[in-house]
Amino acid sequence: MSNFVPVLLKAEQLNILIVGYGRIGRRKAEKYLEAGASVCSIDPDPNQNADFVMTFETYIKTHEAHFSEQHMVYICTSSTEANETVMGSCQAAAKLYNRTDAGNLGQFSDMAYLEAEDYLIATSGKAASPHMAKFLRSSLKEWLCSLSFEAAYKEWRNRK
Repeated sequence: MSNFVPVLLKAEQLNILIVGYGRIGRRKAEKYLEAGASVCSIDPDPNQNADFVMTFETYIKTHEAHFSEQHMVYICTSSTEANETVMGSCQAAAKLYNRTDAGNLGQFSDMAYLEAEDYLIATSGKAASPHMAKFLRSSLKEWLCSLSFEAAYKEWRNRK
């Protein structure tokens, strides 16, 4: 039995903090921005164009009130030590966090999903394999397209 519980969240009500604004951090931010969430990013490298150009330690010291307003934190740096520090701060402040370098240490996992007018189907690699979730999503999409989903659904409903 998995210790994960699938949940759908209304993104427009979320404050998301991205720590490490490289390729992965930007991809996470784009997903939430498109869904209407409030997203803030931190990276010490000014070339990454993060909202806060500083280390996480400096951010916590100078923006503690801002950190307290965040609902979820993505930890996306390439430094295990920095990720451990961010994770410790999240645990101390009871923040939900996702470790992109060690999914098994995070508290939530992103899901790949298919959305249509009448349904949302989400798949997950259980924080260990985002490629598995994408493969499952792709396979489901192919299956639904070949099935003529709407017709099959109507037929199924009429059986009852």
